[in-house]
Amino acid sequence: MAFRDDLRQAFDLISHRPTVGAAATNVALPDVRRVYLGRIRYFIYYRVKPDQVEILALWHGNRGQNPEL
Repeated sequence: MAFRDDLRQAFDLISHRPTVGAAATNVALPDVRRVYLGRIRYFIYYRVKPDQVEILALWHGNRGQNPEL
């Protein structure tokens, strides 16, 4: 339940405040942001488009490096 609940809350937050995430570093794609979900230890990587938020990756913190984006 924590996983699903945290994802739902994060997606809701991102959809209402798309600039909430920090700029992701060390990724090839431009304008990538990320939000850390501390309780479940996942990052959501995303980009803000004019009419939508594009989710690029869901990445566990134990995986080390950023995803290849």
